[in-house]
Amino acid sequence: MELQSINISLVKEKMYNDKMVKTGILKESINHSVHIFSDHVEGDQQADLKNHGGEYKAVYGYSFHHYAYWKKLINQDDIQFGYFGENLTFDNLIEEDLHIGDQLHIGEAILSISQPRSPCYKLNIASNNKIDPKLFIQYGKTGIYFKVLKEGQVNVDSKITIQPYAKLKLSVFDLFQATFGPKNEKNKDILQIAFDHPELAPAWKNSIKNKM
Repeated sequence: MELQSINISLVKEKMYNDKMVKTGILKESINHSVHIFSDHVEGDQQADLKNHGGEYKAVYGYSFHHYAYWKKLINQDDIQFGYFGENLTFDNLIEEDLHIGDQLHIGEAILSISQPRSPCYKLNIASNNKIDPKLFIQYGKTGIYFKVLKEGQVNVDSKITIQPYAKLKLSVFDLFQATFGPKNEKNKDILQIAFDHPELAPAWKNSIKNKM
């Protein structure tokens, strides 16, 4: 796995549904290293601190592998790094193969997978209403949020190693599908595993209580 881009943004205002909305989703690729702090990436800001950023959403990663799907779906070839609001664009960050609690060692930093992304209306803002959150949910590969276990400098050439979480195998993809899919025994079993998982973000646990 390799980094393709590091993307950051200050809070900006953009017109949406006839209102000016503040957002940090409009990220741009940079060509220098950044320091990853415990609750954010250097130079990056969040407008909605209730739903973005913080300990369990300090860093958001998305896979460039998924870009081809979206380019075809919305008939747009010029999708740039950071289009989905991700801080880190990886070449192959595959939700089916990565698990809650897996650790990514990137440069000086150590990141732990804390939850999938639950898409919100800010995707409409970033895509000029081409990508609705429902389309993101339908695709099911919404990227990964990380908790920072060790702060440090990261650049696009940083070596990446993965340390799998040994105690439980709960893939990011399975968790997302169980959360947003139908209430059946299979999904209930997955959600029970998720609820008991020590590395899953508390907010996600709260969101699945009534689905178990």
